[in-house]
Amino acid sequence: MKTELNDWSSFWNFSVTYVLSQEPEENSSLSYRYGDCVVRGRIVQDFLAKTLSPSDFNSGTFVMVCGTKSFENDMTAYCRHLGFSDTQIHRF
Repeated sequence: MKTELNDWSSFWNFSVTYVLSQEPEENSSLSYRYGDCVVRGRIVQDFLAKTLSPSDFNSGTFVMVCGTKSFENDMTAYCRHLGFSDTQIHRF
């Protein structure tokens, strides 16, 4: 999926933030390219509120979520709290 995300991120209306909660610092740059937005730590609601400002999205904005069931449930709840509808949240 990273190849596709990299391709899409070349468009003006698409951005990617990679959040790494468990990858060690010394290995983290091996699969990322210059300019990638990489953040280390756990995703919490405050982080999403800063990253996904409601003024920056509209009905055509989508959020893609991938992880464990509990992670997906948490992220879906956080996104709903920010005003995203279920049709804007894609779990894979």
